[in-house]
Amino acid sequence: MRSLRSSLIVMMMTLFCFSGCAKEETPTEISWFDDFEMGQETAERLGQNMVVDFYTDWCKWCKVLDDSVYTDPKIIEMSAEMIFIKIDSEKDTLNTRNYGISGYPTVVLMNPAGEEIDRIYGYLPAPDFINQINLYLGGTETLQDYLRRLEANPNDLEVNYTLAEKYEARSQYEKSASFYSKVLELDPQNEAGKSDKALMNLGFSYYRQKKFQRAIDTNTEFIKRYPDSELKEDVIVYIPYFYAEWGRKERALKLYNQYLRTYPEGENVEWVNNEIKKLTEKEKP
Repeated sequence: MRSLRSSLIVMMMTLFCFSGCAKEETPTEISWFDDFEMGQETAERLGQNMVVDFYTDWCKWCKVLDDSVYTDPKIIEMSAEMIFIKIDSEKDTLNTRNYGISGYPTVVLMNPAGEEIDRIYGYLPAPDFINQINLYLGGTETLQDYLRRLEANPNDLEVNYTLAEKYEARSQYEKSASFYSKVLELDPQNEAGKSDKALMNLGFSYYRQKKFQRAIDTNTEFIKRYPDSELKEDVIVYIPYFYAEWGRKERALKLYNQYLRTYPEGENVEWVNNEIKKLTEKEKP
């Protein structure tokens, strides 16, 4: 009897230990590195890929990513096999510049050596985020994959457009401009619904290169070429924004106020009023 009781106690303790150990092995939240070099050293030592999240404190969608994506159980489970690193881009400007981060959030998937596999530019819901990471890990939909597709078919509209976006997300604006221009060449009538977006983004590519007049001319051309595009209102407010960034404040203010008169209920009214406020406050002594 005594022996049977002892055996039962040992069995219960073994089961308890097994259950407890299993729980400890399954992460309940992502263990983030906040230092890139330390995270990469760990990735190299363990031979694991890295998910590097470049963010800023003022970025709305960075917070949404934190609250709705990085809390997803499947992504937390994924973090047990990869190194997750958070980079505050306003503090770690070196790595932000080295990886050509042009907007937030940007999540870069890297191999253990710190070489980019590809990136997610902007917010994706958890299922799409997981799917994109898995595609990249499988070598699908990466930059290299699309370059191979381009070699097979140089006039594929979708491939050219995707490459333009990928280079823009890497701050390689001359390359992105060339691919956006190719999209416009292939489909000037916007039959595939990509050319108006390409022309708008082409303007931003010039702006990012500080080619302000060319950016403004491109947006002006957009209004003439695609007057019925749903993007037209956005393009209209980008023109004064480019003038403001160029240092032409009076011209920017005039065009911002013109927008408010033309679109008193427009979707950009709040943003335009904030831009006007910034410009007028700068002029005060």
